[in-house]
Amino acid sequence: METVSVTVKSMGQTVERIVSRQIGRNVPGVVEATFDLNRGLADHGPILPVGTTFLIPLLTEAEIAKSDEVIVLTD
Repeated sequence: METVSVTVKSMGQTVERIVSRQIGRNVPGVVEATFDLNRGLADHGPILPVGTTFLIPLLTEAEIAKSDEVIVLTD
């Protein structure tokens, strides 16, 4: 899995906000995968300190497109 390293550069940033900005939108499971890649990241709390560096998994276009699939729960 390819990753990109990011560093928090301004106050008030969350993992979800940074991940969404890096990918270009919210994709289910990516925030969780980011926490899996970066043990201890959650110890910082919801707002990350400036200077915190962590890895974000990069997704292929196919993986991003798959997140758009609609699941029908009833007939």
